[in-house]
Amino acid sequence: YLRGRFEHDQYTGESIRRAITLYQNAITLDPRYGDPHAWLATAWINLADDFIAPKEAFPAALRAATAALQLDSANAGAYFALAVAGSFTTSPVERRNQLQKAASLMTSDPSQLTLVSVALLPLDQGRAIQLAKRAYMLDSASQWTTYGYSVVLAYSGREAEALPLLESAIKRGAAGPFIHFSHGDVLLQLGRAREALEAFRTLQASLEDAGRTGMARSYAALGQRDKAMALVKALEADAAKRYVSKDYIAQVYAALGEKDQAFMWLDRAADDRSGYLQWLGLNPVWAPLQSDARFSALEARLRLP
Repeated sequence: YLRGRFEHDQYTGESIRRAITLYQNAITLDPRYGDPHAWLATAWINLADDFIAPKEAFPAALRAATAALQLDSANAGAYFALAVAGSFTTSPVERRNQLQKAASLMTSDPSQLTLVSVALLPLDQGRAIQLAKRAYMLDSASQWTTYGYSVVLAYSGREAEALPLLESAIKRGAAGPFIHFSHGDVLLQLGRAREALEAFRTLQASLEDAGRTGMARSYAALGQRDKAMALVKALEADAAKRYVSKDYIAQVYAALGEKDQAFMWLDRAADDRSGYLQWLGLNPVWAPLQSDARFSALEARLRLP
C-alpha cells in the first residue's frame, strides 16, 4: 500500500498504473483494509482524462470507493472519490455534502486535502481555498500540494499569487509535469504567452496531449494561428486512433475563436464524461464561450452549480 502511495505521488500515467497494481496487491493481502480501496478509487480518477477515458475510469473508481465505505464508513478518501466519479449522476448539493464529509474526516494528509480542495472549488470556493492552503502549509515541498493550491488560486482569479508558488517549485527542482502545466496556464492567464509556450513545451515527454494543447493555446495568443491549427489537427488525428481528451481539443478551438468547433468538442467531452468539465465555469480558457447560450445549456447538462 505504501509503495502504491509513493508511485501515485509521482503522478505520471505509468506511475499511477503501477500504483493501481500495488493497491490491488494490498487488497489481496488484506481485503478488510479500507485505505487501499479508497486510494485505488483515487488512482482511477487521476488516470481519467489525461491517460484513459473517464467513462472507463469512473465506474472502476465508484466500485473501489463503495468497497472502501463498506469496510469503513468514515473513510475520507472514499467520500472524495464518490463525489468526483459520480459527478455526472449526482446533484451539486450531494457532491458538496460528500466533499465536506471527506474534509471533515481529514486532519493531516496533505494529498487528500489537496484532492478535496480542487474538487470542492466549483461548489464552495472559500472552503476550497482554505483546504488547499492548509495542505500546502502541511507539505509545501510536494509537487501535488503546490499544483493543487496554484489551481485553486488561479481559478479564483488570484493568478498573481499562484505564480510564485509554481516558480519556487521549479527553481528548487521539485516540479513534476503538472507543475509545468499549471505554470503555463497561469502565465497565459497573465498575458505572458511566450513564457507559457516554453512552460508547455517541457510537457512533451510526460503529458504530450496537455503539452500540445498548451502550446497551441499559446500560439493562438501570440497570433500564430497556423501553428495552433497544426497542433489541434494533430490532436484530432490522434483522437481517431487512441484516447485524447476532447476537452483539450475544445480548448484550442476556444482560443482560436472557433466557437462552433469548440462546442462540438465540448459536447464530445461531455459524452466521454470528462472530469475536467467540473471546472467549466471557473477555467478562464472558456471565457470566450461564456456569453453563448450553448455554454449555459452545457452547464445544465453537466449538472453544474
